[in-house]
Amino acid sequence: MKHQEFAAELVGTAILVAIICGVIIIPDYGSSQGIAILTIAIASGFAVAALVYALSPVSGCHINPAITICLWTAGRFPARDVPYYLVAQFLGGLAGAAIILGILSGRSGGVDLTPLSLAQTAWGVSYSVTAAFVAEMFATFVLSLVVLAVTSERTGTPLGGAAVGLTATVLLITFMKVSGASMNPARSFGPALLGGGEALAQLWLYCVAPILGGVAAALADKLLSREKPAV
Repeated sequence: MKHQEFAAELVGTAILVAIICGVIIIPDYGSSQGIAILTIAIASGFAVAALVYALSPVSGCHINPAITICLWTAGRFPARDVPYYLVAQFLGGLAGAAIILGILSGRSGGVDLTPLSLAQTAWGVSYSVTAAFVAEMFATFVLSLVVLAVTSERTGTPLGGAAVGLTATVLLITFMKVSGASMNPARSFGPALLGGGEALAQLWLYCVAPILGGVAAALADKLLSREKPAV
């Protein structure tokens, strides 16, 4: 495990979490929920795409524990490096949330650490825990499947970063109102730990469901990648 890879995963995850949480909290969307969701999804997708192109040569730009575990399950990532990547990503998630907390602390009136004040992910009252679990697992499954496809020797493409970013955008638009569409345990970890509240009690879902979705994608990819027998 190289120090550059650890640093890339930590910094990349911090940037991602800071941008996602920042675009949720800082702009004033007024009462236009549709514009807010679209803006958040596009900004997050662009951030993912940019980070993929910037950091892939260094660490592969996982910036997501679910993706790391998915790639390991698929046999594309060494088991010895998994713990280091996970530590870097969770520390990055915490750093990203701390950046937003520091910015909000300089706002007139300070920061109120009430639920969702740091863009913590939560399923709230509109959807059940089951709906949120299914949404997080399915969304991460789709995202992971795209990551596996664009990084495969057989189906890989230079446009992989754009494909992953667009996929994240579509998934955010679709599932944001159900569960927040985290698809990333590190993204949920930092804001929940610093903001506390109900999000901290619900953090288990945002760790378990995405990881299960990533593992399911790896198993599906192995099935889809099998060579057809000669006729």
